[in-house]
Amino acid sequence: MNDYNEANLLKKIKNVFELVFDEKVHELGLITREDIKHLPTKEEFYSREDALMKELKDTREEQAMLSQHSRDHSDQIEKLQNIHPFNSHPAFA
Repeated sequence: MNDYNEANLLKKIKNVFELVFDEKVHELGLITREDIKHLPTKEEFYSREDALMKELKDTREEQAMLSQHSRDHSDQIEKLQNIHPFNSHPAFA
């Protein structure tokens, strides 16, 4: 066998192997680098995750603060309603 035939035969074997391999990967549902190439790296993922966690923490703190303000206002309104049961000041009634 000459070098050309050997190279050609090796190329054909490689092509058959790749085809069989690709079919088996697909059949088994295995994940390849090609499948995950669009995903972020660990560093990118964790930096985004840190930013999201900070935003979530800030949102929860803001919600707690606004809830307290709402309770304070509700208490003030209740006190005013107790003082002025008919929604008017007695001096102006």
